[in-house]
Amino acid sequence: MLTILPSKDSEIIEKCCPETDCAEALISREKGQEIGYICVEQVGSLLKIIGMELYYCPNTEKLSQKDRIDGDCLVRAAGSYAWNRDISVMECEKKELFHLLVQLGFQQIDDKVTINLSQLFKPCKN
Repeated sequence: MLTILPSKDSEIIEKCCPETDCAEALISREKGQEIGYICVEQVGSLLKIIGMELYYCPNTEKLSQKDRIDGDCLVRAAGSYAWNRDISVMECEKKELFHLLVQLGFQQIDDKVTINLSQLFKPCKN
């Protein structure tokens, strides 16, 4: 089972954004084994993805189906984190993540990619 939970893991936060103390890391675990993280920071009315890594997938341009699913889960967890804080837009300036994020619905605008969370989460039709 895959779980993604917030963590104050100082090593991950220091790796992603040593210049801030406002970052939050969401850690992904599968069968108890840590497999990756997404590190985010609220900046005004948006949530910035400041780091993301799947430990077993060093190249985000060559993704397997499992890689895409795990990456999608991390991004949706970050989206849920944002949504619960009344944030409606996520963005990322890390060029090495653009390939994955564009596949997940982000739009590239100049030197960043963004997504409105209403595009990431669709209302249930039940």
